[in-house]
Amino acid sequence: MPSGPGVGETGITPRKKYLWESHPELCYVTFLVAGSVICLNISVGFGLSTTSLFCIGLTLSAFVMGAIWWFLRPEIAKPLIFDFMLCLSYVNLEGALFYFYTDTPDKYTGGPHFSKFFYTAILGLVTFAGVFVGFTTGEALFKEFSSYQSIMRITVVARTFTLF
Repeated sequence: MPSGPGVGETGITPRKKYLWESHPELCYVTFLVAGSVICLNISVGFGLSTTSLFCIGLTLSAFVMGAIWWFLRPEIAKPLIFDFMLCLSYVNLEGALFYFYTDTPDKYTGGPHFSKFFYTAILGLVTFAGVFVGFTTGEALFKEFSSYQSIMRITVVARTFTLF
């Protein structure tokens, strides 16, 4: 039978608070992000120009980052804003890279012409090996650095290798 603080006489813990009651600030920010995504999708549906969509996206992003900074404590807001900005700066090239690496010589003569098996299986294994080596050596390599310095270095290395 469970025992300890918060456990009633019957051994059953009382019902936990809903997330809204426990962390209303996070819920506000979550709804703001969801509303921003919906707003941007509606703007795309209206067929607005790329420049207009870019301006709307920048405005919504600034609004979300401002809300994160306003509603949350700085020790929570700073990493969230960093991660949000990191996600904004990510350019997904996987689809284009797939065709670049696997196109036949008659479609693109200057490409590497990998087989689809090599691109998906072998490069996937190499990526896994890189992540595994990073996890196993990360503590030894970065123990001298603060968390902030480690994140900045890892981010630069990861973004650099994403380009290749």
